[in-house]
Amino acid sequence: MSMARLFRSTVAGSLVNPVLLAGMLLPCAAAVTGAADAPKYAEIDLTPWCVQLPIGSPRHPREICPPAILTFADRYFSPQADGSILFDDPGVDCVTTAHSLHCRSELREIAVWQPNGTNTLSATLEVIDAAGQPVIGQIHDAPEISVRPLIELFYNWKGTGRLVAGVEQCLSGGCITRTDLGADPIGRFAYVISYGRVAGAVQLTVSIDGAPPKILSTPILGIAGYFKAGVYGQSSGAAVAIFYALNILHRP
Repeated sequence: MSMARLFRSTVAGSLVNPVLLAGMLLPCAAAVTGAADAPKYAEIDLTPWCVQLPIGSPRHPREICPPAILTFADRYFSPQADGSILFDDPGVDCVTTAHSLHCRSELREIAVWQPNGTNTLSATLEVIDAAGQPVIGQIHDAPEISVRPLIELFYNWKGTGRLVAGVEQCLSGGCITRTDLGADPIGRFAYVISYGRVAGAVQLTVSIDGAPPKILSTPILGIAGYFKAGVYGQSSGAAVAIFYALNILHRP
């Protein structure tokens, strides 16, 4: 498969080639001996993550976890020579999870944590193809409590070209309230999703490009969860994004 596959950007309206030629990609290794031998992808530490891919067996997407993820690359998850990582969700003809009808190429944090202290997910990225209306960051509730995300950051929400934070108001799902965060950023931008205790109360916030955090409300705050980041499409269109930096912070 050619690594010079072209994608049409629904944001900029022009052809771009987000995948570097095969010779520029970081090589896959046949075996991994340990994290100490793994390449470091610039600002992205993959040791806290597994990646869920749009391939596998029915209702069981292929998942690559440490140590294998540290040297893994394919069409859907492509570490680049500059240290960034390209995520490609085909939108159709894919394997989905048991609780979703949508394709994804998405990192899933391994740890499940309580919303105490400070918990933040910070990313710098560029959405190359927004036809799939992807979720580009989220907090998922602990699986033993709910199969739903607490918050999803939607790019090109419903094809409107808007960046939207969707927050569940109930554990059973289907109770999302949406906060419009403005027009989809064009080119490289940053977001921070934070979920933790502030002045004695649990608070959920999102910030775009360093703007003041926007506080998001829901009656189900206080439930354990984990971060996700990548492209989780919401339609049959393709979704492609390059993440240049991705950081998790957990502290008391």
